[in-house]
Amino acid sequence: MRSFGTPQMAMLLPLDGRKKLVNADLEKVKQALSEQGYYLQLPPPSENLLKKHLAEQGKQSD
Repeated sequence: MRSFGTPQMAMLLPLDGRKKLVNADLEKVKQALSEQGYYLQLPPPSENLLKKHLAEQGKQSD
């Protein structure tokens, strides 16, 4: 915790199921909160433009 610093409250989330969470499973969030005391949500991975470009190039050569 020393390297992390002092925890600070960021927001309150109602987890009673009345509203859906957009990019997270409610049960996984509840489980992480009860086991770890926090839930870390990372942004979705960015699109791999090189992979997309190579796939398009492969399609054009056929």
